[in-house]
Amino acid sequence: MLAILIVLLAVIWSIAGITAFISSIVCLFYKGSIGDKLIGLVISMFLGPLYWLFYIYNLNYCTKF
Repeated sequence: MLAILIVLLAVIWSIAGITAFISSIVCLFYKGSIGDKLIGLVISMFLGPLYWLFYIYNLNYCTKF
């Protein structure tokens, strides 16, 4: 049972990390500062799903207008 839980968490972490990386690449083409874009990309590459915290709490990051 514990092994199933660990595998499930690893799969969820991987999927969230991949989507974070794709989202950070998309955000490179949106309005915002170069520093925020690079920080978002680095966070998504090395911290994976923790990128979503940066995305939520940084109001100037990845704005369309």
